[in-house]
Amino acid sequence: MLAAGSLASCLTDLFPQLARFRGLLIGVFITVAFMLTVGGRWLEATPHLRLQGIAVPVIFLLAIIAGRLRIPRWSFAAPGVLVTAIAVCWFKASPSRAALIVMASALVLTPALIAGIVIGWFAARRGSRLQGDIAMAIFLGCVPFQCLELPRTAPETLGPHTAINLDATLLDACVGEYEFPPDNAYWLKWKMTIRRQGDQLVEQITTKNKSYPAVGIYPESKTNFFAKAKGPHELTFVSNDKGEVTAIIVRFPGIPVREGKKLKNE
Repeated sequence: MLAAGSLASCLTDLFPQLARFRGLLIGVFITVAFMLTVGGRWLEATPHLRLQGIAVPVIFLLAIIAGRLRIPRWSFAAPGVLVTAIAVCWFKASPSRAALIVMASALVLTPALIAGIVIGWFAARRGSRLQGDIAMAIFLGCVPFQCLELPRTAPETLGPHTAINLDATLLDACVGEYEFPPDNAYWLKWKMTIRRQGDQLVEQITTKNKSYPAVGIYPESKTNFFAKAKGPHELTFVSNDKGEVTAIIVRFPGIPVREGKKLKNE
């Protein structure tokens, strides 16, 4: 994205006749670069042209009005930061789906808003405020709509479970250490260690600063397990074509599903 913005800026420097299109070129180049490089569970590369076609002129009009009122662009970031802080506190206090949606929207829109302000400043640096407004409107009108997919969440209440007996070989295949990387819903990396104690598996979650008590998990099929302890949840072990367990999927009621990769066999 930085390279795309620099390339667009160089084009206007090399070809002075393109200077009047500086904002358009910078906005389009950076936006296209973003769409070609986005990744993750919430981001998609397919344009949403109908929504973006409405958003771009609306944001451009608002930017023009703000300029006439002498409102600096950087002041737009303050409400976004405030809303983000409120949304994060809400989700931590009550991790419901509604809180997740608000937090996700804030965490997507606020960085996009700040990036748009920076892009607008960059485009206006050797041009005019109008060029900056054009670049900012293109970026802010396109980028947020590439983030329409919320992460898959578990049901608010998990169904009833019935434990079964599994062969020791199947239990041993699940034993190991699984790492859950940060994602768009959680910024914290954590690990889950699965150990065997007699005829039962136990799990223990470890973060950077804390290790939680081990709890027992019980099989209801060859791949699906559940925990009865405080904070009940479901676990699914994922195997490759050779039958080797390579990952684990964890579902807590009403919050995003997490997948961790197996680091080593024990």
